[in-house]
Amino acid sequence: MRHVLLSLFLFTAVCGASATAWGQQFRVESTVFEGAKTEPLLETLTLFNDGVIYDFMNDAHKVTVTDPARERIVLLDTERKLQCTFAMQELGTFVENLRDAGSKRSEPWFFDPKFEVTTDSDGWVVLAARPLTYKVKGAKPSNSLCVTQYQRFADWSARLNATRPGNMMPFARIEVNRVMAERGEIPEEVNLTLASSVLKRGLSYRSKHAVIWSLSKTDRQKIEDVGEHMAEYATVSFTEFYGDPVAADKP
Repeated sequence: MRHVLLSLFLFTAVCGASATAWGQQFRVESTVFEGAKTEPLLETLTLFNDGVIYDFMNDAHKVTVTDPARERIVLLDTERKLQCTFAMQELGTFVENLRDAGSKRSEPWFFDPKFEVTTDSDGWVVLAARPLTYKVKGAKPSNSLCVTQYQRFADWSARLNATRPGNMMPFARIEVNRVMAERGEIPEEVNLTLASSVLKRGLSYRSKHAVIWSLSKTDRQKIEDVGEHMAEYATVSFTEFYGDPVAADKP
């Protein structure tokens, strides 16, 4: 269940891209912690460059390229020199089929959470749909188009996570993304808890997201390297890329 909750927490807006959202360049450094632990569970670097989003998992040799203009998501393994491509339309259909199949046999919060949204005295946005609770501290960028790009990336990342065996459905995180986007904010901190009514001890995760409103020379080199990898790497199926079947019947 630990990895299931983590998948609910990770980035997870609409299929298709708006031309007015292009032209923004910024970076987000994200760190995820479990409970009160101080050692990071996961660190990522996400580069937003003119509508294409490059997500690097630190120390994992994995890169995800989200390209709404071409309606695709490309996964890269820089160690094995392999790539795998998802068409966004097919991925969206796959996830909706999971919702249709699983909603008949699982808890509502799993597939269709109904959040009560409030703001606490410290300015945190609280989204509660027992047994799930999100608390989000957001910040408004000077350019609202950055919010659109961030939401798009977060939504599609959540959908992609749902294709991996044992992972959580993306619908709760997508709703959180929607609420924050409507506020015109990008998350700086996110806390997620799953109450003990589901697990004996419950679980919690927290993340911090540092946004820098420009790309460095090193960032641009990373993007250039990814372009070269996409031209050179062998293309394989999802099963070959991950070594595990897509869990279409295991929501």
